[in-house]
Amino acid sequence: MRKNLGHNLLMENLTKSKIFFLKQGFKLNSKFPTSDRAASFIAGNNKIDLMLFEKPIFERVSKNEITETTIETEAFFSISTENNEEVNEMSTQSLNLGDKVFANSKVNDGWIYECGFWIENLEIRLYNKAKEGS
Repeated sequence: MRKNLGHNLLMENLTKSKIFFLKQGFKLNSKFPTSDRAASFIAGNNKIDLMLFEKPIFERVSKNEITETTIETEAFFSISTENNEEVNEMSTQSLNLGDKVFANSKVNDGWIYECGFWIENLEIRLYNKAKEGS
């Protein structure tokens, strides 16, 4: 039987990353220990384990070189919201934490309301179905 899906992410500044995910409403995952070098969050209605690792641990576990994410995109993650206002609120919180927005909130492709930013080296896109007439 399949269980939870886990995402393992490299974070340059784990403290800042934990603050970001806590402010966005993610809960620390009590199944895994939290330390100054790694943390686990529960996402997706408790179906996804989101693991954050500082670089030395991530390199050891992955056994691969780390991509230079300031010039390459290896993956990006999307966080769905309840409404368009929540996209704007989360974007503002991200800006207040010093993250870099690369796509301001707007309707894209005629059906999705989204914005995009980087937290640390991780590309995040927030989205919600666009309101009728947007």
